[in-house]
Amino acid sequence: MYRKERKAEVHKGIGLNQSGGPSCNCDDIGNSLKILFTNPMYVLIVLAGSIDLGAVTAFAAFLPKIIQFQFEQSSSSSAIIAGKVLTDVCLLYFC
Repeated sequence: MYRKERKAEVHKGIGLNQSGGPSCNCDDIGNSLKILFTNPMYVLIVLAGSIDLGAVTAFAAFLPKIIQFQFEQSSSSSAIIAGKVLTDVCLLYFC
């Protein structure tokens, strides 16, 4: 009982068919996108993920150069060290 009330409260009848399930009408894509992009929690999570991905990408791009100049390593050894570090970070981050 509570679940049906909550579903009706959250969706307010937009994008639902008569049985209460999602509708399959392609004309409702605009309404669905409007609901999605006006959800502040969704927008903040997407923005945070984008910023995080940008930071990781920049870190991955410049880490070999930082290692090369900071620790006076050759470019090949700094690339190998950076690959090892980034592999470990990705394993810890995503697992």
